[in-house]
Amino acid sequence: MKVNIRYFAAAAAYAGADSDVVEVADGATIGDLADAIKEARPDSERLATVLDVASFLVNGKRAESGDVLPNDPDVDVLPPFAGG
Repeated sequence: MKVNIRYFAAAAAYAGADSDVVEVADGATIGDLADAIKEARPDSERLATVLDVASFLVNGKRAESGDVLPNDPDVDVLPPFAGG
């Protein structure tokens, strides 16, 4: 399935884009998505670091690493703000 991603702050800076579309298998989790983003951009160690500490919103609701993505998700990647 295709996942629409919006990057914010440092995630956007290190991704080199404000948004992206990544393909993952049906039943993929947030953790799987983070891995797919890292694989799609192997030259960006900084983005990988941000993804490891970022918060993810799926269709506007906070999601954890093990949460399964719904069909046709919109995912926001939010790095920590103001030290947290």
